[in-house]
Amino acid sequence: MRVRKCSGVILGEANRMGVFADALDRELSFTHLRVKRMGTYEWKLRMGLGVKGVLRLLRVNDDLHYELSLELSRIPLLLSLAIVAASLLVSLVFLFFGFIFFFFLFPLVIGFWNVEKAEKEVMEALEATQLHVFGEVESQPKKRTCPICGFKPPKWAIYCPRCGAEL
Repeated sequence: MRVRKCSGVILGEANRMGVFADALDRELSFTHLRVKRMGTYEWKLRMGLGVKGVLRLLRVNDDLHYELSLELSRIPLLLSLAIVAASLLVSLVFLFFGFIFFFFLFPLVIGFWNVEKAEKEVMEALEATQLHVFGEVESQPKKRTCPICGFKPPKWAIYCPRCGAEL
């Protein structure tokens, strides 16, 4: 359904790939994910309602590459549709309460939220493993958000364009 792919490179560290894989396996065990190691350099990931994915480590020349693929299965969508259909059926009987079916789309919303959370946890585990094994972290620029309203302002902004809070 909705697939998120993320990849990265750790330059010049392919010779320590086995050590990195073992440390990453340990770090992943501390996350909220259900992790199953499929091979020396591959993991299957699951989280919450229908989130599943794969994390792979690859050696390309002297560099260590990682690829993360997360997807939301059809379970939240089907569950949401079943709840909406049942609610519509009930709302035909109780015409006055017909607006209620909009509130039962939460399985789909929670599924999308779990995809975001799973990606964040895997990226944190990768970063912690890189720090543990190699002693340095190649950080990627973080997206700024307003602490008050959560809006993502442009890089040059000093104040939030939506609420006016100082960033």
